[in-house]
Amino acid sequence: MTPEQVAALPTQPEQLENALLDLNGNWEAYTPTVTRKPIRALRGEKRVRALSDVAGTLLAGAPAPPEVRAAAFRMLATLPGVKVEAETTDPLGRRGVVISLPVETTIPLGLSTAPKQLGTYRRQWIINPRNGTLLAMRYVVATPPHGSRELPPGDDGKPRRLTVGGQPDRFHKPGEVSEYETYEVAEWTETAPN
Repeated sequence: MTPEQVAALPTQPEQLENALLDLNGNWEAYTPTVTRKPIRALRGEKRVRALSDVAGTLLAGAPAPPEVRAAAFRMLATLPGVKVEAETTDPLGRRGVVISLPVETTIPLGLSTAPKQLGTYRRQWIINPRNGTLLAMRYVVATPPHGSRELPPGDDGKPRRLTVGGQPDRFHKPGEVSEYETYEVAEWTETAPN
């Protein structure tokens, strides 16, 4: 969307969701071919994942007015599977409330290995409870990708062979943060960043 389109988005959560459902894009967690379609064409978890992707963009990187950002937070709260969790500390040491959503994603793995080794994650937004600003987004491993199991200790006399094609890009454990972004300032400015 252009900055003008973002600025013109509805400020009510139901209307915002309806507008976002018409966005065209490649919304699949993984796919052998890139196909563009509106979010409205998706069902169930795929639709929730795509809406949360767009909401994350509106909250983290798009030039969305405060009213649209507030509507994005309220829309997120209505999505199935979203829950408010305990307070935590973001990677910069700031305290915030966690809002999370279970998702399948290729982010920690890469598209080349994803179909065989996809894991599940909790996409988490860490929110400053005093002013509602987004402090960080992170992915926490829920179900490790295929290939994350530990090798048994000792030698059983059978040959072992690890190949690149049979391994994920990295090993994960449940509860591990696999990726994060932090946000120090979210405001309008006329000044270019350093």
